[in-house]
Amino acid sequence: MTALQFASLATLVAMFVLTVWRKVNIGLIALPAAYILSLVADVPGKAFMSMFPVKLVMLVIGVTLLFAHVDRSGLLEHSIRTAMRYGGQRTWVVAGICFVIPAALTAAGAYGPASAAIIMPIAYRLSKQAKINYFTLGTATIFGAIGATFSPLSASGALVKSLSAKAGRDYSTGALFILPLIGTAAITAVTLLVVHLLESRACTVRRSAAREALTVEDPDHETVTAQATTTSSAQRGHGEAPTRDSPAGTARHGWSGVMDTDAAIIPERRKHLTSYELACLCTVVGMLIAVFGFNLDVGFVSLAGSLLLFLVFRPPEKDIINAIPWQVVFLISGLLMYIGVLTKIGTLEAMATVLSGIGTPVLTLLALAYLCALMSNVESAAILVLGILVPVALAVFGSSPIALLAALIVVALCSAAPALNPAHIGGALVLASDDPAREPFTFKKLLWHAIAATLIVPGVVTLTVIPLVT
Repeated sequence: MTALQFASLATLVAMFVLTVWRKVNIGLIALPAAYILSLVADVPGKAFMSMFPVKLVMLVIGVTLLFAHVDRSGLLEHSIRTAMRYGGQRTWVVAGICFVIPAALTAAGAYGPASAAIIMPIAYRLSKQAKINYFTLGTATIFGAIGATFSPLSASGALVKSLSAKAGRDYSTGALFILPLIGTAAITAVTLLVVHLLESRACTVRRSAAREALTVEDPDHETVTAQATTTSSAQRGHGEAPTRDSPAGTARHGWSGVMDTDAAIIPERRKHLTSYELACLCTVVGMLIAVFGFNLDVGFVSLAGSLLLFLVFRPPEKDIINAIPWQVVFLISGLLMYIGVLTKIGTLEAMATVLSGIGTPVLTLLALAYLCALMSNVESAAILVLGILVPVALAVFGSSPIALLAALIVVALCSAAPALNPAHIGGALVLASDDPAREPFTFKKLLWHAIAATLIVPGVVTLTVIPLVT
């Protein structure tokens, strides 16, 4: 590794540290750093400017504007309420809906965290109205949005496709979308099952303690039992005592229990779409047909559809424009231009050579997995993980399409696993919608989940794909 390559890596590490320490968008740091590095490396100005990711930026802007209309029209909330009417009101059904809806939005091209941000307030209202654990619905929402992020229409999926095309490598885009989504659904299911078991145990302990305390105070055993049952019911309902509107004996709020129909989760009885909602639905379907049927650019098609909706229905322009995640635009632009310069001077190839020297492909993949999971605990580093580790995976495993797909799946799942970290936008969204009084408790839950996911998921995923890389 040359001195220039080593300096470029040291700069990259410094950028990451500044991002975590000072909470600065890494794209803002990467843009001037990329320009300075290009000057030092004597990269021609025209070649440097050609590194700007025009397609990705237009994808983020166009799709975000389109789904800003979808959100504002009320189509999303109407879809969730319709699913609740026909799908039932059991806890696992509600959690499934909170997983599927943001996953569908992300798969259609919406930025993953933006999908979660749209659905999270609705998930919070569902948890309050139905007395379902908010952590359950928040977890399902975050992992649904993150799990579909490798759709060919999403920014992350397009980024991986672009990097592989530049490296001259090929892989199955459909498999890279479906398999990480299934893996993320499995992580979600395991998380919710563990949470359910822990809460059931805690509830049993509290009920036993309440009965023992009341038995000491009151010798009448029958009265004590009734009082203990009432106490435990109140504890399950977020610490609120039963009221006339929410009787303790009417509803069962367990993992598979039916929710109280009196706590109307669907107060709106409107069954028909408004003209704005119908137009948004038709525009999204038309966008998908144009992209998959006619191979048109998703960013510009979405932008055209958004413009048409704006001209017809005239929503407040400020609200629609403000939906654009400019921090993501800066992040993608700066980071990919810096990665372009790293590629030009051979830094990524040198990294791949170093990783290849670790030993067997399995150890190389395991190191890649843990590095990916560790760095992905911070959302602003998620694109950095893809931008740096995907080219390395392409260089190390690119000789075999199957091994390359396995490596990309490992990167995808390990980057999604710590999404509930409070330092990640996923965990931050869960905290932002929670009750202020419960935030410390939720914070600890999110942090412990992120730690467990960072330690466990890379090893499990690597063991799963070993037959594909050996």
